[in-house]
Amino acid sequence: MSIDKFYFDILNIAKKQSEEESLQKQIEMIINSEIKKMQPYINSFDGMCKVICFNILDKLRQLEIPANLFNTRDLLGINEHVAIIISYTFEQKVNYILVDPTYDQFVKKSNFILRPFYDRWPSEILKEKDSELFDNLIHNNYARVTNDSFNNYLYSLMGKKAPLFKKIELVQIMTSSKKCLK
Repeated sequence: MSIDKFYFDILNIAKKQSEEESLQKQIEMIINSEIKKMQPYINSFDGMCKVICFNILDKLRQLEIPANLFNTRDLLGINEHVAIIISYTFEQKVNYILVDPTYDQFVKKSNFILRPFYDRWPSEILKEKDSELFDNLIHNNYARVTNDSFNNYLYSLMGKKAPLFKKIELVQIMTSSKKCLK
């Protein structure tokens, strides 16, 4: 029996949720709520990245959670895909969360053909480079990221232009006056 369970069972004292855990719960609730709102109207979220990300961003901003959209077309000069970066400070360290509720469209499916822009499925590349990030995006629609893991994500989306990839710092997305979205 864990000490937390003991205190809760005996003394009815629950471990206080950290600010970081609370933020992640809020983000999960927002993402899940927006996905549920759209599900009755569409068969798939493929190609719906802008719509769902704008809706999620609006909810994040209502809660005053610092977040920016970015568009891979503007950021990398490749096919358009939109996602969100959230920044927050915890224990005097800036942390980032990548929100991509439509990353599943880049996972190989038996009835889908790989777009000509790609020579491999982006999900296969990301899974090789950062399996934890891949799993979190597929199962949770978001993941904590570092500059390295974020660049693995971007690299996976580069397709045939991968040799031209240049790393990007997360702080650039959060401070960009262009907000990385047209």
